Amino acid sequence: RLVEVLRAPSSQDLRWRLPDAIPIGGRWEVSPAAEGWVAALGAALASGYALFIDYGDEESGLVGREGAGTVRGFAGHRLIEDPFVDPGAHDLTATVNFTAIRRAAEGAGLRLAGSATQREVLMALGAREPTGRPSTPIEQLRESGHRAATDALLDPRGFGAFRVVCYAKGAPATGLRMFR
Repeated sequence: RLVEVLRAPSSQDLRWRLPDAIPIGGRWEVSPAAEGWVAALGAALASGYALFIDYGDEESGLVGREGAGTVRGFAGHRLIEDPFVDPGAHDLTATVNFTAIRRAAEGAGLRLAGSATQREVLMALGAREPTGRPSTPIEQLRESGHRAATDALLDPRGFGAFRVVCYAKGAPATGLRMFR
């Protein structure tokens, strides 16, 4: 069993990343490495788009989890109740704070071009538009497999709930088909 050990922040710089709304005794995870990576990406991008797809929420939504933090355990695509039990038997992860990512992106000169769920984006891009009818049994099997994979990506209780956030630099930030 993993054991959580509470200590003072490793850097005073971390204190400014804490939202005011965290309840007393609540948890909050920060990722200076992710914010630094986004800032470096923004500095390196001369013109184009940066697209982020992950499970996450805005800071206000994450704080609303009663101070429980965002660390989660997953095994076989299922949420583990206590992520500290049975180390190595499941994956540990933390939900992305898209507010922190936005601050880093905007600080690096990127502009928000859109935000939606993966389901909304894929539907806007035509994931359910009809295609030609398969003519052979093998093509029908392939089409059935593609349909099942698409269903998984669109499932609002699973992958379809992922956030898709797009930033632009030196490129149009409005009118993108995926956010209509």
